[in-house]
Amino acid sequence: VQLRGLQDPLPLCKYVLENADVPLVQFEAVSAMIEHMVRKWILVTQSGLEELLSYLVAFLLSRNKIENYVREQLILAVSVVIKRKLIDDVSTPEGGENEFENINKISKPSDTLLDKLCERLESLINDTTPHYNLVSCSSIVSLMVEFGSLAHSSRFGMPWEIHLRCKVVFEKFYLLKFCIINLNYLRKISENLFLGNLRHEILSKSLNILNHVV
Repeated sequence: VQLRGLQDPLPLCKYVLENADVPLVQFEAVSAMIEHMVRKWILVTQSGLEELLSYLVAFLLSRNKIENYVREQLILAVSVVIKRKLIDDVSTPEGGENEFENINKISKPSDTLLDKLCERLESLINDTTPHYNLVSCSSIVSLMVEFGSLAHSSRFGMPWEIHLRCKVVFEKFYLLKFCIINLNYLRKISENLFLGNLRHEILSKSLNILNHVV
């Protein structure tokens, strides 16, 4: 509660995340990050946004012993930030608001944070470190959930049409790529199950990706 009341809680959230010994405290710190990024979005610069995403991903990769629910909340934070940025990228369509009447003609925004994250996740899923594979698969599932359901739209306080536009952009320009990345990964691990004690969790996440498509 105290973190959420700060004008800029991100530095303290990072400190708590890095130094707290109680997983629930870490979870709440990440939750405060998510709330701040949505509520105070207008105050966040592009460089600050990219720095935060880099921090979240780096923290995820460096902490392979954190509790699963803390890891999933961190991954949710990444997905929320990515979607909120894409909302900015698609909220002023060419041709004005009437373009919503023909939403399938939406064009792909150029050089988005989602493009950069997609490249990063592909690199991680092809790494030989099982923990990196798990982070990548979990992140893809989280993105599919965040963009695939309009039920999350109330979190951002944006018109329903904007969320539909984001959903169409994701499904039209990114979903197939994520599916191909995942299928290539499944083929690779079927030839060499090197995942150790994370095998069940990684395979479950990977198959979950396919379930979201089907």
